[in-house]
Amino acid sequence: MSRSVNLCALTLSLVLTGTCAIAQNPGQRIIKVCTLNSVQANEEFNHNVQIMQAQRQLLVSKHNALKAVADGEARETIQVEIDELFVKINANNKKMYATYGFSLTRKYKLEPDESFVFMLVSDDEAAKYAEKTGGEDPAGTTGQQKLIKVCTLGSAEANREFNRNVNLVKAQRQLAVGKHEQLETATADQQEAIQAEIDDIMLKLNENNEKMFNTYGFSITRNYTISIAKANVYMWVSEEEYDKYAAAKNE
Repeated sequence: MSRSVNLCALTLSLVLTGTCAIAQNPGQRIIKVCTLNSVQANEEFNHNVQIMQAQRQLLVSKHNALKAVADGEARETIQVEIDELFVKINANNKKMYATYGFSLTRKYKLEPDESFVFMLVSDDEAAKYAEKTGGEDPAGTTGQQKLIKVCTLGSAEANREFNRNVNLVKAQRQLAVGKHEQLETATADQQEAIQAEIDDIMLKLNENNEKMFNTYGFSITRNYTISIAKANVYMWVSEEEYDKYAAAKNE
């Protein structure tokens, strides 16, 4: 039985983006710099990266403000703020590098190796889930909303495949939304052809959504989140750096 798709449903929420396959840039290689072995470790890494990115963005804003100010005293105040922020960023960057091999000066990629997919549920759904599982409570809460774990993605390839499939159904849904918008402004002669396209898209979308539900417990009509339990952090390096890295590993 097909499950009809609500075009206004909320989309999947990812703790960290970038779960697609690691592609190497021309003239560059990629090396693994660290492994994050728990949900807490992944959350801490993500939090620290966000802090560093926010500090770097603030530094850019301060430099832009400095360029726009002509008053000498105001420029001096901003320059002091820039200097203090620069010191803080360098100190935090050194900590990140010492802990993770991560630096804002380099391009990195995080690839999940094990993830948990959770569905956000109502109190009534949580109660039914607890009854079905013999009293087991949902995995956690986000604000006042409860989470139920619907599946585990147990490898890097499983995470990549899940991400590809989610992106596919999201793209199909967005295409259907676009066609509905076209239908509203189409002439009578155009409407029949557009409606046929919508019907075809929705047929494929419903089929794919049902496959997703059967495989992962995932439906695009529901709100989900992913918690990463294990991930590898990779860094892009030059050929020369890669040769040095390989030589050091073989010593």
